[in-house]
Amino acid sequence: MKEVILKDYSFEHYNKTVEWLNLPDIKKEFGVINSVTLESHKKWMENIRNVVIKAIYIDEKYIGNILLHLDLNHNSGFFQIYIGENLERGKGFAKIAIHKALQEFFNIFKLNRIWLKVFSDNTVALHIYKTLGFVKEGEERESFNFNGSYKNQLIFSILKKEWNIK
Repeated sequence: MKEVILKDYSFEHYNKTVEWLNLPDIKKEFGVINSVTLESHKKWMENIRNVVIKAIYIDEKYIGNILLHLDLNHNSGFFQIYIGENLERGKGFAKIAIHKALQEFFNIFKLNRIWLKVFSDNTVALHIYKTLGFVKEGEERESFNFNGSYKNQLIFSILKKEWNIK
């Protein structure tokens, strides 16, 4: 089995990230509406605050990203992930990367809660989140307009005390 490694996100990852964020399937599953350019990504990176980004590697191959938007006042974080390399999807790497990220994020940032949103039709992601112990908190009905079609988003979370028993 190949090893999943999380590395700090840096400038060297920008070009591949921009490429992935413009792929139709990533745009659909990640909720990207506008095209992303290298310039817009650089500007976004300059302006973000309290966001941790990890690059996902299998061995030495960069395959995706994990983001954690921190709310340290409430010891929580909003979590996002995507595997950009199409040939590496469906092989279990996302689940391993999420497991490693949760371990790191709960311990380093002393978080109590990590939460996420997922489109209700993203069955692969839903299966992974449920398997890892995330609990459904609710549903935002028709909350996201994607190309004129409204999509429901589900909210899931996991608490540190739930993670510690895994």
